[in-house]
Amino acid sequence: KKRINFLIWHIGELILHLLLRDFHDTIPLVAKIYFKDAQNTTVHGFDGVHITIEPGKKKLWLGESKIYTDGIAGIVSLAKDLEKHIKADDLRSEFSLIRHKLPADTPEIEYWRNLMDEHKNLDEILNGICIPMVCTYSSKAVKDHMAITDAYLKAFTEECQKLKEKFDETKIKTSVEVILMLLPIPDKEELVVELDKKLKAMRMD
Repeated sequence: KKRINFLIWHIGELILHLLLRDFHDTIPLVAKIYFKDAQNTTVHGFDGVHITIEPGKKKLWLGESKIYTDGIAGIVSLAKDLEKHIKADDLRSEFSLIRHKLPADTPEIEYWRNLMDEHKNLDEILNGICIPMVCTYSSKAVKDHMAITDAYLKAFTEECQKLKEKFDETKIKTSVEVILMLLPIPDKEELVVELDKKLKAMRMD
């Protein structure tokens, strides 16, 4: 069970990384695996730390990623994490881990160090961050359809809308920029099992 939980954590971080990189043109800042010193060590805080550096649009992306069999349960879990993470103590604790471990080649590194400074006003911090929240879940719409048909698109759209509505209804009201990203897959358990097989095969080579 510990190995499966470890795999799920890493799959979630990898999915978050790829979605941010490919759809929001972010730059990875620090991988949370960097803070692990043993396989079963729990790393608290956000699952991914990225940045965007467009002129006038600098953002620190602090991402959270969940993998659930039930999409609604995943959404509720994300909403709870959002409420916890935007508290001042949680943010400053996260920054204390990250600030002094930024890669030396980080673009505009002093800007990010300043944003994470322990004396920085919380309102300024909140204005400078974006929280992407990824829910990867076992999707009935995906599993029940083998081709992209009108019926599939209708079921897929309704499923995603239901999850988005649940997220909006459950999440805390905040001025922080929050982005919900949904990744429906045929079966969460199959994904974890197949990845476990591949990792074991790679280790044996």
